[in-house]
Amino acid sequence: LQELKILGEDASLDAARLELNVVEAELKASIADWQVVASTSQLLETIREGYEAKRQPETLKEASTYLDQLTDGHYTRIWTRLVGEELLVDNSNDETITVDKLSRGTREAVYLSLRLALVTVYARRGAVLPLVLDDILVNFDAHRMQLAAKLLVDFSKNGYQILMFTCHDHMRDLFYSLDADVLILPSHKDVFDHDARPVRYEPSTKVAIPIVTPVVSPPVVEAVPLERRVVAAAAPPAISFTTEGYDSDLAFELSAVESDCKTEQRLRHELVFVSDDGRHEIDLSKDSSIWRDHNRQTA
Repeated sequence: LQELKILGEDASLDAARLELNVVEAELKASIADWQVVASTSQLLETIREGYEAKRQPETLKEASTYLDQLTDGHYTRIWTRLVGEELLVDNSNDETITVDKLSRGTREAVYLSLRLALVTVYARRGAVLPLVLDDILVNFDAHRMQLAAKLLVDFSKNGYQILMFTCHDHMRDLFYSLDADVLILPSHKDVFDHDARPVRYEPSTKVAIPIVTPVVSPPVVEAVPLERRVVAAAAPPAISFTTEGYDSDLAFELSAVESDCKTEQRLRHELVFVSDDGRHEIDLSKDSSIWRDHNRQTA
């Protein structure tokens, strides 16, 4: 009876139940707060992704088009996150790569794209800036070097001034083949001693156009009486030229060359000259010392 009386007077169970109810009420309030915070965070993340995808700075969007051309579509986008200044690049597989993880040539392509974009953006605001480049293509492979050279030449045709310095002959020839204005700079000593000036580059050797002629045996000249001055031999062999694989605009030049060759063969293989003394017959198809002596005496 005493124990029952003690237990009946104990209020700890009610206190525990009250405390449990308070904790459950706090938990429900915390869940509601978490739902608000989570929804807000998801909304902000969506806004951030939309901003990073569609609200990039004008310079980066312009640079992305140049990078796509320089890498032949392998890298398509340059962008930065809403928070931070880290530069990122997306490839054609939608993979995001930080610039420091790229190869050296690709990094330089990114930086060149940014420079072109900056010049373009400033030009739209009324400030046209020249672009000075010093051997920026040395770390490009052959294919990307051609793409970059073509991009630079096309970029300059839009009214932008580009000064490209290089000490590599293959780059000089590449820009020359793209109709760029190529100048050869004199050395410092020549400028100081002789007041040398830059000269326009012209290839030292021109590409010759091959002319294919049939292999023919020399014509047989019949014996002629010495009293005859000029005799005709057999008709000259036909000369044929092939223009397959060449530009049609070269037809006129080839016809002129063909005419000259026919004239030369006619003079060399159809005519036989007999000297005035009647003793020496001179074959014009050969280099005769008598013919040279006769010319000197006549002169």
